[in-house]
Amino acid sequence: MQNTIRGNNQSNNLQTLFQHHAHQFLKFHLLPFLTTEERTAIRGTCQTIKQNIPKPDYFYFTTKFGIPAGRIETNIGFVETCESGDSSNVSTDLQFDVRTIVCTGGAFAALKKNGSVITWGPQYVGGDSSNVISDLQSDVSTIVSTTMAFAALKTNGSVITWGHPRVGGDPSTSNVSINLQSDVRTIFSTNWAFAALKANGSIITWGGPSKGGDSSNVSTYLQSDVRTIFSTESAFTALKTNGSVITWGHPRYGGDSSNVSEFLQHGVIQIETIKVKQFGTIFVNKFRATKSDGTHKEWP
Repeated sequence: MQNTIRGNNQSNNLQTLFQHHAHQFLKFHLLPFLTTEERTAIRGTCQTIKQNIPKPDYFYFTTKFGIPAGRIETNIGFVETCESGDSSNVSTDLQFDVRTIVCTGGAFAALKKNGSVITWGPQYVGGDSSNVISDLQSDVSTIVSTTMAFAALKTNGSVITWGHPRVGGDPSTSNVSINLQSDVRTIFSTNWAFAALKANGSIITWGGPSKGGDSSNVSTYLQSDVRTIFSTESAFTALKTNGSVITWGHPRYGGDSSNVSEFLQHGVIQIETIKVKQFGTIFVNKFRATKSDGTHKEWP
């Protein structure tokens, strides 16, 4: 396994320490025959090196459904997975330099520091990226996911997708592929659909139609001036530069804001998503909009 320490300066310092004190490490094997002064010097070297090696720092990841799947040791980018995230078929590629891991309901995509992507897991939920593998070799900056598909944003502003077509794996089914070839600034997702914010402030959506993938009923308002997007599990909200708010997607998850429509016409400065517990399960299915005077409204 190749080990990399965070930060070039830190790596250089460790290398210098090892080179400068190599003779003392060799003497360690002759410890019973060394003088008190030599033993003290060895102990000092070991303590110095120990202080310069960062403690393990782990980031744990789960599937979209909250099932524990594994962890990344962030100092070196080494990935360990449990049974639900079994990565044995790609383990060689996950031993170093993994920056982050994004999950669907059962598949995984690892974004490496060089901008390449490694995928594994069941094919039908995004584990197989072979049809776009050439596009995932470099220059990927961000990955987002639905429950069964991935979308990767590249540094040139294009979007690469794979996974189940009905939940965003194939944007051609929504006739928006041509709009994802350039100028995309950010990608957002619900559990079933994607939304891309372009450089000109317009929004492109695809995936599950009733859960955020179809924004045709509000498309007039999404042609320009969108500042950012927020999402629940099945709906999107767009905050525009003039302080107005546009919503679409499943009504029960915030896609229908008709009961607060007057409040959302202007002056909104912040949008939050709210977690609600139903039948023992936590869902993200409410939005809250706040104005500069502190007043706020929630929906649905």
